[in-house]
Amino acid sequence: MTTYYERINKKIPHLDMITLIKIIAIMYISVIDILTGFFISVVVDKYIFPKSFSKDDDKKSIIRLISEISLIISTFSVLAYIARNIIQLIPFPLDDKYGFKYDLVTEVKSGALIMGSLILYCSTLFSKIIIIRNKLKLDKDNNV
Repeated sequence: MTTYYERINKKIPHLDMITLIKIIAIMYISVIDILTGFFISVVVDKYIFPKSFSKDDDKKSIIRLISEISLIISTFSVLAYIARNIIQLIPFPLDDKYGFKYDLVTEVKSGALIMGSLILYCSTLFSKIIIIRNKLKLDKDNNV
């Protein structure tokens, strides 16, 4: 019969050096991804989809707004892909320490945080979504 401690040890990995380095690697890549997404969204708002792109959004049809949102998200997908490939070239200081392989960390190959940051920080996208919500009366008081 196994003890409670032995059963818990089988389910929860113990904190060894590899696990500790992996946690540091996830924090490292997360910060890089989120900051990259933030800076790209600033560039997108200022140069790719400037204020003139959102001119008269209130007068546009829902279909037109959805088309513009689709264009923005498609652009984000391409930019996130390019950024992810560039970020993978940034070395991790603890790579190959204690046998740790940075390239095997799933978050390094994922562009999800970059894409999420782009969507979160893009004011052009946000304003179009608010207008659609107001047109569809999805907000209780139509104010945000």
